[in-house]
Amino acid sequence: REYMSQIRIENLSKAYQEKELFHNLNLTLEEGHTYCFFAPSGRGKTTLLRILLGLEAPDSGKILGLPDNKSVVFQEDRLCESFSALTNVSLVLPDNLSKKEKNRLAGTILKELYLEDSADKPVHLLSRGMKRRVSVARALMYDAPLLILDEPFEGLDAANMQNAADIIKEHYKGRTILLVTHSMEEAMALNATIIEL
Repeated sequence: REYMSQIRIENLSKAYQEKELFHNLNLTLEEGHTYCFFAPSGRGKTTLLRILLGLEAPDSGKILGLPDNKSVVFQEDRLCESFSALTNVSLVLPDNLSKKEKNRLAGTILKELYLEDSADKPVHLLSRGMKRRVSVARALMYDAPLLILDEPFEGLDAANMQNAADIIKEHYKGRTILLVTHSMEEAMALNATIIEL
């Protein structure tokens, strides 16, 4: 497994037109901790995640210590809509595993997220909350030292949210998790350290 030490965000600035999202942001994120970027909508939470993922460039500043491998639950589900939930999750498993073993692992995580009855259904037939859980299952099956979650519990009721949070904590124990949410309950469910942007 790839080793990751702390992530250091140094003097990071980003603006769109006249709107400054953050200016000279400095943060140290320790390995093995869970952090929640907390702020009202439009304050740059998703933009910060996109910069961490290399999908967007900051105007200035730098980020040190980022691992090459990151697992992500995006704000959109980004699933292969015509594939089953099982196949969507299996896609991220290592190539050296047999199809049977991939299906077993994918089936186990889907069951933990209460999706065993929907494992063989194409995901376009699933509800919003079910798709979110498939996205979470897929992210947890990808072995990376850093898990990035952008509104991962959107559309989940309280019981499913708590269950998903517990499974995330279990699977990512000892690794770093970065969460974006506007729900303090979700942050607390993951025992996250709050960082207000």
